[in-house]
Amino acid sequence: REIKPKSDLLYDRLDSRIINQSKKTQSKIQRERIVRATKMIDAGLSPTSISSTMQKIDEKIFYVNIIDSIGYALMQKYETHIPKKVRCAVGVALPPDDMESTRNVDKFRDNLLGNYKFMHPDSNVEITIEILDVSVETEPGSFVSAYYATTEEEIPEKVLCINTGGRSIGAAVLQNGKLNDTASQTFSYGGNQYLAEIGKTFSNNYGGRAPSLEFLSAAVQTGNLKNGNSSIDISKEIEASAKIFADRIFSDVVKNVCDRAGINLQDLNVVIVSGGMMRRGEHGISIADFLAQRFEEVTPYTEFTCVEENLIPLGVAFKVYTDHSELVDYEEEEAILENEIL
Repeated sequence: REIKPKSDLLYDRLDSRIINQSKKTQSKIQRERIVRATKMIDAGLSPTSISSTMQKIDEKIFYVNIIDSIGYALMQKYETHIPKKVRCAVGVALPPDDMESTRNVDKFRDNLLGNYKFMHPDSNVEITIEILDVSVETEPGSFVSAYYATTEEEIPEKVLCINTGGRSIGAAVLQNGKLNDTASQTFSYGGNQYLAEIGKTFSNNYGGRAPSLEFLSAAVQTGNLKNGNSSIDISKEIEASAKIFADRIFSDVVKNVCDRAGINLQDLNVVIVSGGMMRRGEHGISIADFLAQRFEEVTPYTEFTCVEENLIPLGVAFKVYTDHSELVDYEEEEAILENEIL
């Protein structure tokens, strides 16, 4: 089906094709059409999302997003001189559960390696993308390496990193900068469930149905929930829900990450929390504050840090650079070290 774009902006023309040319029948991608943003909305299509209950390495949409993003990145970088073929190494950050076994990592690499044709018919662009190698790191590991690289500090002996997303939370202990395989876990809840908790609390207090996630997503930033032509201050509901989720995260991390690996909380040098759930809205409330209280009650001499920026892409860039530094020229090396290449 042909869908006319609203404008010449690339955002309004996100309609691509991907063909796997590796002839691997077990590959997640074979022949796909990907419609995004305004074109998807105009066509009346529903978005396909990554599940919070399945491992990313088993989801086709995860692989599609990787190849599609490489294609669009090449279009934006080279503009009028887009290459016909590129050979590249790819860096990917995975939730801790996806990297629990060598078999998982090998399966993911094998699924992604190979040749793909990316096509953007509206721009008459065709690029053959040959993926030669895949560098893999956990999301918490990528975050921690980027954080300490940007602060120019040595990574402490034991760091607990809790990285929050919309559908899941990854928690892992790094010892001397390396992942402790037995002290990592992915929890199948995240920002969406946090918003739902705020909605449930609001409904209990005011009656009626819970507000939509779209309205709650805006309200969690401002503290005000849109209500017709007016708004309602829901700071109390946000605070109550933040406490509930801080307790839940703390309990799950202690039981399923630290206790599982025989690590006492007092052994930790630093606890770093990050991601969208930790962002402090205009109302000044953050789950991180209540998490800090819980950790301080048990281990008062452990440093607690909240970082709102997403440093995972930078950590992935460092990982690829480390694995393939011999292929990077001097100017690109300087750009990576100055955080220009993500």
